[in-house]
Parts: sequence; structure tokens; C-alpha cells
Amino acid sequence: AGANTAAQAFALLPRAVALRLAADLAARAGRAAQNHSGRALDVRHVLFDQDGGVLYADDIPPALFSPCSPLHPETGSR
Repeated sequence: AGANTAAQAFALLPRAVALRLAADLAARAGRAAQNHSGRALDVRHVLFDQDGGVLYADDIPPALFSPCSPLHPETGSR
């Protein structure tokens, strides 16, 4: 209740709780996007923490967002 931002609130949670919350938020966002699109789109979500780590990847391999991502091997981007 004393957190000023979502990032601050997440930082106060145990990691397992933060991951469950991230999964719940992604599921809710997915349902909203599906409803908005009339279910015409296959929607995926990725939630990152403030350091660029993956909190949740909806049916997307987390390795795609690692520093050695095959999508951007030279840059080390996430």
C-alpha cells in the first residue's frame, strides 16, 4: 500500500508472488486484447521488470529475450 509505482510494488513482493501477479496481469491483458479485436488476432504478451528481465512471456520462449538473443546476436539487446 505504501508503494508509489508498480515497479516499487513489484520490488516489495517475493519473486514467486511477483511472477504469479505478472502472469495474471498478462492473462487479463490478453483477454482484453482478444475482446477488443473481436478475437481476430492471436495476441501474445511479454512483461519485463525494470532491469529488462522477463517476468512473464506468454507462449514465447524466454530465451528470445536473453542478452544472447538470436534475434540480435551482435548487440546483446533484450
